Amino acid sequence: MDPLTIKLTLDAETALHLQSQKPRSLPLATFCALLIEQSLGQALDKTPVSPLQPPVRGADKSSSASALDKDLEEQPLKDARARPAKDPYAAKVVSDSLIPSDLLDCQQELLEFWKKKKGSRSESTWSRVCNRLRGWDVDVRRIALENAINAGWGDVYEPRGIPAKAAKTVNWEEVDHVSFFK
Repeated sequence: MDPLTIKLTLDAETALHLQSQKPRSLPLATFCALLIEQSLGQALDKTPVSPLQPPVRGADKSSSASALDKDLEEQPLKDARARPAKDPYAAKVVSDSLIPSDLLDCQQELLEFWKKKKGSRSESTWSRVCNRLRGWDVDVRRIALENAINAGWGDVYEPRGIPAKAAKTVNWEEVDHVSFFK
């Protein structure tokens, strides 16, 4: 038998309820076809059926209809289009306002790196990169970001041959006379 194509029009409340009951793995059309097949199969039992609620076996028509109405009233409808807020760091282009104030000296390089970086983009990745940059001198930050941009890396790495922090010269003669165990 050839498949039958049906156009189905639902009111908004029913459509939302249908969307909230639909498994994510099934397309809406397939889910509707499954509900119709189940309802037709149970119609032979002459048991009243709601496609979105399990049938009540062995009950008369009036009691199952009132139980169904009660269940539908108690269930809050979910908005099928409600999605969690997007992570602002997931985009290739991030807002200037997301750059921490202590890293404004390398703002352009950081934005360029984020645009060209490989791998995932998330708030935790952003925090890790910013924390790593904070540990370095301004010049080292710029060099590290430029190296990462040019190489297409997914992270920033300390440049070779350049100390990561501003080098403090230690006067070892003063340190030799210090006792830590007094």
